Amino acid sequence: MKHRWQILGGIVITAMIGYFVYGLVRFPDSPIHPCGTGRYCGKQGQPRTLEDYRAHQLWQTGLMWGWPLGMVALILIKRKIPRTNWELMSPEARYRVLHGPKVDHAAIRKTYDNAEGTDNET
Repeated sequence: MKHRWQILGGIVITAMIGYFVYGLVRFPDSPIHPCGTGRYCGKQGQPRTLEDYRAHQLWQTGLMWGWPLGMVALILIKRKIPRTNWELMSPEARYRVLHGPKVDHAAIRKTYDNAEGTDNET
């Protein structure tokens, strides 16, 4: 079962990505900017209304504040999630788990070299 902080982190990530994708879909010609008196245009000159301009400004402001706050929230949430046994292991222990014990090849070679020197068959 997932820890409640992991679930909260997933909700924060989903909200951040959802808000970003909403803006991409809603304003494909972003940024919307004034292009004359009482007129608003998209990136390629498409005409937009005042409501579109205000909605875009609201989305852009929310994005500029929401993403940094979401990242801070994720950092704080990450600190609350209990660490796993894997994270508590030392780097040497992790290496042994993944690759097996370290082998001293020089000592093995020396053992075989000595064994060959003492074995004198005629």
